Amino acid sequence: MPDVYTITLNPVVDLIYCVGSFEKGDTVRSRAFECVPAGKGLNVSTVLAALGVASTAYLLLGEADDELYRRYCGQRGVAMESVTGDFSVRRHCTLLEDGGGVTHVQTHGDAIQKQWADELVEQLLSDIGTDDYVVISGSLPRGLPDDYYYGLIEQCRMCGALTILDASGPALLHGAKSHPFAIKINQDEAQELTGRTLNGAQDEFAALQAVHQISNIPYSLITMGSRGMIAGCDEGVWRMSIEMDAREIQDSVGCGDALAAGLVAGLVQELPPKETFKCAVAAASAAVKHVGPGWLDRAQVDAMAERVQSRKVGEL
Repeated sequence: MPDVYTITLNPVVDLIYCVGSFEKGDTVRSRAFECVPAGKGLNVSTVLAALGVASTAYLLLGEADDELYRRYCGQRGVAMESVTGDFSVRRHCTLLEDGGGVTHVQTHGDAIQKQWADELVEQLLSDIGTDDYVVISGSLPRGLPDDYYYGLIEQCRMCGALTILDASGPALLHGAKSHPFAIKINQDEAQELTGRTLNGAQDEFAALQAVHQISNIPYSLITMGSRGMIAGCDEGVWRMSIEMDAREIQDSVGCGDALAAGLVAGLVQELPPKETFKCAVAAASAAVKHVGPGWLDRAQVDAMAERVQSRKVGEL
């Protein structure tokens, strides 16, 4: 079985507050609080652990944050490698209202020195081998060039590894040209990447084809929020979704990472493409039922998989 690695160059500590309804300018008292070490690649690793798939998370961390992440990874059963530098991991704030409202406050974080990221990548490249999977996800920290993921994907491919790219902005535009094995994007990112406006099913299908053709990407997925996703490979294109009651939805943070983890789990287990895509949607839908990234278990994902509505809609 191939090994799985995730790399997070711009991690974040999520500060999650559960509050009552409030108005702008209010003083708000929290009835519950969580401090969750996170980052898109780490989130993928925690979901993979819940699904019974081992992975190693590679993290670029501030010196003062390393111990926090090590404790968290130990609790979640995730192997961790890190490089630390003289900076602080950024903090994000999430306010979860009792009535269902969600407010996010995000920060850019400190600039980092490229040598720190290069050192982490060197560690990763020394460990990966042929047919291993490397999940490259999240934003690039300030201090790294926009094409950093392009070079990282090239280096992983030279080692024989298969890369899954989940990024946005310039990092996505450059990385997609480097022939990743799989790419996961949302509607806005698909429009940015292809220059196409997505106004309906036909546009979404055309955008998926355009994404695939950028560098002959074998697996391409476009997520569409509550409407599920459209995904394709050489064996065909499928639309998949799950109908969920509003009362089931607790927190959407990390659901895209759970979807990426479900995709990887299916690939590692060599499931047929349809079942691999179904695993991805089921993992994302199970994640939305919990506050915080990665808090799900295999039984929940299996239950969600039974609810997936799937329809083959064509070929790439």
